[in-house]
Amino acid sequence: MESDSSDPASLLSSLTLNADTTHAGLHTYAYFYLLGTSLNPSILLLFLAGNILCLLIAYHFLTTYWAARSHQQHDSRNLEEETEPRKVVAEPGGWLRPVSNIEMFSATPLILGTGNTAQVLWLSSSQPITPEDVKQALSVIAEKIHVLQVCVAWRWFRPWLRRMKNVVVDFSVETGDAMSVYYQQMRTPYNISQGPLWRARLVPQPQAAGDRHQAVLVLTLHHI
Repeated sequence: MESDSSDPASLLSSLTLNADTTHAGLHTYAYFYLLGTSLNPSILLLFLAGNILCLLIAYHFLTTYWAARSHQQHDSRNLEEETEPRKVVAEPGGWLRPVSNIEMFSATPLILGTGNTAQVLWLSSSQPITPEDVKQALSVIAEKIHVLQVCVAWRWFRPWLRRMKNVVVDFSVETGDAMSVYYQQMRTPYNISQGPLWRARLVPQPQAAGDRHQAVLVLTLHHI
C-alpha cells in the first residue's frame, strides 16, 4: 500500500530535512566567504598596515613619556647640583633618550648646513698660542662636560641621543681671514651620527705690536 504524499507527518519531515540542508549550505557558504575575505591581499595588507600604525603611535607616546621623565630627572638633579658640570648618565656608547619633536624641528636645517650658529673668541697672550695647547684645553672641557660627547643615531623608528664611545675633538687650524672661516663654519653641516655635535677652528693672527700673540677661535655648536 502506497503512502499518501499529503500525509502531514511526511510533509513535515520533508520540510525539516530541506530546512536542515539549506541551513548547512548557508553555513558552508558563509565559511568560505569569510575565508576568502580574510585571504584577500588588499584586506590583509590593510590589516597589517593598521597594526603597524598602532604600534608606531604607541612607540611615539612611550618615547615621548620617557623623554619627559628624563628631563624631569635631569632638572631635579641640576637643582641639587647647580655648581657641578652637567653629566650624562649613560656609559660611553650608551643610549640617553629619544630626540624630542622640538629638537628634531630645530635640527633639520642644521643637517642641511643652514641655520648654524658660531661663537668667536679673540685670544691674546704674551706667550705663543699653539694649536697643541688649544686642543688640549678643548679636550679637557669635553671630558668634563658630558653633553659635548653626545651624537644622534637612529634607534628603531626614532632618532636618539647617544653618548659617543670615545671623546673626539673636531679641531683644526685655518689660515686666511677669520670672518671667512666664520661664515664657512656656519654653512658646514655636522656628522650627527658620528659626532661630535660641535667643532673648533683656530685662526692665527699676525703678531701685534710688542710681544702680544693673537688668534681667533671659532666655536660652532649644534642646537641639540
